[in-house]
Amino acid sequence: MNTLARFCNALKIALDMLFYKDQYLICNETNKHVSELSISHKLGHYLSLCIDEYDVDCEYNRDLANPKKNKSDELIRPDIIVHRRGCNSSNFVVIEVKPWWNDNAEEDIKKLGEMTEENGKFEYDYGCSVIIAKKRCEVSVTILSKGDIIERNIKI
Repeated sequence: MNTLARFCNALKIALDMLFYKDQYLICNETNKHVSELSISHKLGHYLSLCIDEYDVDCEYNRDLANPKKNKSDELIRPDIIVHRRGCNSSNFVVIEVKPWWNDNAEEDIKKLGEMTEENGKFEYDYGCSVIIAKKRCEVSVTILSKGDIIERNIKI
């Protein structure tokens, strides 16, 4: 799973499962939705079924034994991380999820930029912003590495 292409394939499968099994969470017949956390949790669960080399955790708020904080000393909790628990040098991907009703994705991009900075505090190889649309075919993903966007609004 150490390549971006393998991760993107796992993410595609996880998104397919999310939309197949949990469409109700995203958008239902009354055009209502549930919490973003519910969607992130299910996506993280399906992603964990596709990845066995790393741990997949939701709302993980630790940096080894310490609270996870950004440069401004604010507590942060990434939506999903793909890492090895207890090992700071094995942070593979950090994921932020935004559903269709929340248009604040640029804040996530800034957060992911900081978490993927080369020689930065968190040492994630990749950051991934996932915009969950009402329809599976409209989901878009932005990928970051070394603090910069390397792919924007791709369809996975």
